[in-house]
Amino acid sequence: MIRQPLVHLASPSRDAYRVDGFRFQTQDKKDSQTSVAIVSGLNGHELAQMHVAAQLVNFLKVRQEADPSFITGDILVVPAVNSFGFNMGERHWPLDKTDINAMFPGYDAGETTQRIAHQLFKQVKGFEWGVELEDRRDQYDCIPYVRMIKSGFEDAQAAKYFGLQFAHYRDFVPSDAGSLQYNWSVWETKSYGLVFGNKQQIHRDSTHQLLDALIRFLAKVGAIRTQIFAGYDTNIVTQEAITLIPAQHAGVFEPIQIVGSFVQKGDLLGKVFDALDGSLKEKIYAPVDGLVTCHYHYPLIYQNTIAYRMISIG
Repeated sequence: MIRQPLVHLASPSRDAYRVDGFRFQTQDKKDSQTSVAIVSGLNGHELAQMHVAAQLVNFLKVRQEADPSFITGDILVVPAVNSFGFNMGERHWPLDKTDINAMFPGYDAGETTQRIAHQLFKQVKGFEWGVELEDRRDQYDCIPYVRMIKSGFEDAQAAKYFGLQFAHYRDFVPSDAGSLQYNWSVWETKSYGLVFGNKQQIHRDSTHQLLDALIRFLAKVGAIRTQIFAGYDTNIVTQEAITLIPAQHAGVFEPIQIVGSFVQKGDLLGKVFDALDGSLKEKIYAPVDGLVTCHYHYPLIYQNTIAYRMISIG
């Protein structure tokens, strides 16, 4: 393992800002070896994502020390990019509130986050595979899933290598243009986002599941040599299969069905109560047969806020 400096910016008032990556390479230097870059912590709320990446670094390090032939490719893991955001508990870059993950491919003479994105992208582009670990930006509990953006250079079937329950295969939207995942694909890296966890929280079940998913993926693409469990037979899901279920009233939200439940049309999903007198204002029912993939997590819900997301069956 090599600890490799990827980004370095001098600071006039504190220690220099730097981003390190952890490089694992096979002893057999073949031109055809597979290469994988895994990046986490582009925002300062992604504690679970940083933790998964750090655990992956430790797993690879221990296994490589025990058996140097364990690594059969070229792997770069970047656990945390926005270290200032982590230290200050802020999602975006604390000094100007901009989002690093909206600045790719970056600009070496631009604002700070543009320069960070530029230096980082120089180091992670050119890999055959790219994986970004990311959290949801909203108040939802969701099943961990693979996110793919239609770019013309995606490999939808390889999304199944992670062994998660489903992969959301969606159209490009303008806000994707500055993201790491989309820019990877522009430079012909087959890229995926692994979306899981709530901001600033580490849930052990999901972090273990995602660590297993990354190990499974690395084995499937030939970057490591190890025995793996098969995981789920991943369902590739497009937007047309996703049903959004809004609340018709504002109030205190009580979810009934948990994420991962299979429900039938007409099953009770949740309730909304008046925040002041406690009366029942609404019962939310499943409009289709399917799998509950997300539910609203915050106690107060507003009118027309999406209470549940489901993948419909049939």
